Amino acid sequence: MLVCNKNLEEIDTRVTKLENRMEELSERDQDLLANDLEISGLPEQKGEVAINTVILCARKLGLDIDHREIVHAERVGILRKSIDDINSSQEEVRLGPRRIMVRMSRRALREEFLRSARVRRTVTTE
Repeated sequence: MLVCNKNLEEIDTRVTKLENRMEELSERDQDLLANDLEISGLPEQKGEVAINTVILCARKLGLDIDHREIVHAERVGILRKSIDDINSSQEEVRLGPRRIMVRMSRRALREEFLRSARVRRTVTTE
């Protein structure tokens, strides 16, 4: 009986440690998400470099962002077909460019990007 109690206590201790670790990881993930930005509606070019597209977008919004200030950028979602690729046998085809997910190096930079985008809502990609 003593062995069973000791084993249960050890398991309880291990589960508690794992739960605490999961909570720490969750908090860290939330902090990282605060640096993320999603950009939609930007034309997609074959072979493009997403970071360069984000920098061009930022310049269009009046921001001078350096490559080092972007941790990661990539197009996400399903690859959508252009009107030229539509086959008459397809019932429904999603059109439009995929979104770009961006992780900025600083939260303040993300906020500045969003602020500039709100001020210049009428900016187009032309």
